[in-house]
Amino acid sequence: MRRSNLFLSIAIFVTALHISACSASKSAADAVRLKGALQRYQDLILHMDNDGIADLFAEQGELDNPGESPIQGRESIRKFLKSFTEYKVVEESLDADSTAVAGASATQIVRYHQKVTVPSGKTVEVSGRMKINWIEKGGRWLILREESLPKN
Repeated sequence: MRRSNLFLSIAIFVTALHISACSASKSAADAVRLKGALQRYQDLILHMDNDGIADLFAEQGELDNPGESPIQGRESIRKFLKSFTEYKVVEESLDADSTAVAGASATQIVRYHQKVTVPSGKTVEVSGRMKINWIEKGGRWLILREESLPKN
């Protein structure tokens, strides 16, 4: 009887290790895919591809900038972005300080820096931090909510 209990305990332990390893492997793969999604976001911003940027947002996505009402829905975000067609992004960097994945959702804290030529011809630089909540749909990571974080 003791021997069968030992084998059962070992079998349960090995199964738990396997499940844990598979979960860690999926989480690591998701983190790599999120890094790619963030890189794509950076590239789209650099090229001011407003449609591409809007398409990275979930259908019910939200863009929250300080001092403004949140912009809700992919098409509203697209319309908002089109108001910046006269702006030229000269430099853009997005660097994730942290990434947390939980199943089909993830959160990143991201540092950003932009150098932009505004319609008057003046070049300005802005930097800060933002929180991006992602959701996985149809094998793609989409932005559910992006919000600027207060400066420390």
